[in-house]
Amino acid sequence: MNGPVVVGVDGSPSGLAAVEAAAWEADRRGVGLELAHALTWSEELVPAGVAPWDPDGGGLRDRVNEALADAEWRARKVAPDW
Repeated sequence: MNGPVVVGVDGSPSGLAAVEAAAWEADRRGVGLELAHALTWSEELVPAGVAPWDPDGGGLRDRVNEALADAEWRARKVAPDW
């Protein structure tokens, strides 16, 4: 297998365990690791100037970035050279 190992990130304990397993597998195979986070798109019309991924302004982008940063930290613990 030549492509990267791809793992979904949601910030949950089981999700972080999956990140660690994926990092180990990527390291074992000598391939890259890709972290991915999916968002539910708003079904309602979002006003101009409002981020469609965070229409309520609840800081969703910050929480996603935090979950990805935490996942990256956990992955690098398992596979420092990733």
